[in-house]
Amino acid sequence: MGRRIRWAGAVMRIAATDQGECLTLLYARSDEDGLPLWTNEPTYQSFEACAAGAYDPTLLGEHTNVTIVGRITGMTQIESGGGGRTGPVVQIERLFRWSDCLAGDPSPECKIGFLNPQTPS
Repeated sequence: MGRRIRWAGAVMRIAATDQGECLTLLYARSDEDGLPLWTNEPTYQSFEACAAGAYDPTLLGEHTNVTIVGRITGMTQIESGGGGRTGPVVQIERLFRWSDCLAGDPSPECKIGFLNPQTPS
């Protein structure tokens, strides 16, 4: 516990909590910049990443590719596809959103970069 990580993946679910929200992510191998690399050899691993606040739902939703920097704070049961397994819980320090839009698309939903959660008032 407490180990600092930089992991990449795709958002499978977002759940509101009393402190903000938790993302369930499908883990992906990543390149040296943290970009998720999806291959024909899936990892079948998931993790949960939690933030103190909520992210803009127009920028972060199911299937969004992200890179998380944070610390492992525990373990939890992660349900997926009718089964489940135990996976790590990460407290998010930084979240980087990758875009799947065409290069140069100025649409707001095509933002690439760090996102900050909106803290509850």
